[in-house]
Amino acid sequence: MKENLLTVKVNGKNINEYVISGYLYNGDDAERLSQFASKIEEATSYKLPVIENEKLSEYNGNYIFLDDTNTDFANYKIKVENGNIILFANYYSLDDCINSFFADILGYDLDGGKITGSNEVNVTEGKSYSVQKSAIYSKEKLMRVLDELYNDNNRIIVGQHMNQGYPIGEVFDIETKAFTEGCGVEAAMYGWDCVGTMIYPKNLRNINSGRVKLAYQMIEYMRDGGIITLSAHFPSPAEAEPQPGSSIKHLFPRRDADWQDLLTEGTDTNKRFWGYLTQLGDLLQIFKDNGAPIIFRPLFEQNGGWTWYGMTYKNADGITCMYPSEYLKKTWYMMYDYLVKERGIDNLIWEFAPNVMKRPKPGDYWICPVMYCYPGDEYCDIVGVDWYPGKAGVEDPIDMIYAYEDMTAPTGKIFVYGELSAGPGLRTVGDNYTFTAEDYGNMLKDFAARGVKSAYALTWSSWNTPAGRVKLTMYEMSKGKEFYANNPGFLDKAATRKLLYN
Repeated sequence: MKENLLTVKVNGKNINEYVISGYLYNGDDAERLSQFASKIEEATSYKLPVIENEKLSEYNGNYIFLDDTNTDFANYKIKVENGNIILFANYYSLDDCINSFFADILGYDLDGGKITGSNEVNVTEGKSYSVQKSAIYSKEKLMRVLDELYNDNNRIIVGQHMNQGYPIGEVFDIETKAFTEGCGVEAAMYGWDCVGTMIYPKNLRNINSGRVKLAYQMIEYMRDGGIITLSAHFPSPAEAEPQPGSSIKHLFPRRDADWQDLLTEGTDTNKRFWGYLTQLGDLLQIFKDNGAPIIFRPLFEQNGGWTWYGMTYKNADGITCMYPSEYLKKTWYMMYDYLVKERGIDNLIWEFAPNVMKRPKPGDYWICPVMYCYPGDEYCDIVGVDWYPGKAGVEDPIDMIYAYEDMTAPTGKIFVYGELSAGPGLRTVGDNYTFTAEDYGNMLKDFAARGVKSAYALTWSSWNTPAGRVKLTMYEMSKGKEFYANNPGFLDKAATRKLLYN
């Protein structure tokens, strides 16, 4: 039997009378709790029973509870309440919290397997231990940096949208590793569509754990000088049980009637939309709680016809029509009022981001102007566009110039490229490198030379097709290292860190 063991009491009660329980977002409660029980046994020789959280209410004794649901990423706490010990942390800080419990409270060195203080420890009621991490740059600071770069034609932030096809809990690790290896630097900005974190009827807990982990990873990345932009397609509220992907289909078959239902309190469509909006608020609340500003791009590309909230559609005669702009404006106001005014999530930089459209011509499908659904200056902080030119060089650059002028002249807002990458005629498929990172850089320079100012540009993620992988990411389109090495004005994370924390 091991010598030099601890005797631990809580308010005079021996810890061998306790049980261990917990609730962990990770979804691996049994394994983590068992590991913790083994550490307690190592230090004290006591084999404490492990009880599932769902059955804890049936237990009348005291317990040690591991809880990683703390949405404040910057700290963990160890509390003693009603004789129970609670380790309150989050996905990242739980291990640190456990180590602190043994080292700072029990006086036991887990690595060395030895007591560092007294052999007898009494933990008392009301004790609370916590640790704080450094603050993240503010929303105001981020806006000042965006404004500075917007007015500097020689510098621009370049970012990458993360692949929606990867598992939520793994996507950040996959993308950051690939970008660093492919480009030789860390990306200054990452984007993510929150539809990938909406909780569908099935696998609720797995998705929930993944989205919380992703939020924590993004926060730590921001603490190190990175920038996060979140977009929001939303699943189609016209479907009783929408599945992933329903956001990018035109699923308002009743058209005007569906829109009216969305905007009418109490209808099934309205209730479903509010359900998704509430989930979105829960996710964004994590960033608010941690003081992390987010560039928020909801209902983007709304002037097209490829999403359920798109403003264009073809009628029974095949004629392209537009919905009343008030439909989307009222939806935007509903979102804004709920998130900002009701929940107080005021760390968002709201981005209005339509698709680049040709100026209206008779019979042209692309008839919906970029400012058609603009919600107004009060409800928008920056403006931007999505565009995928499809011909060699830059396809019809006048369309981008028109979009820029149409959006910035009446608003005076900072302009960005919410999405900018190669269209079908330029895309690299497989190993056929028709469009490289250097070509992308030349496109950015060409727009700047034509008077289009932008604070940042975000490329979309790659995807697989029968013909080969469509490579839109900076690290896959080839010459990513040359893109950064030869162009100091294309900013990476090291550069944004200096700007945001100077």
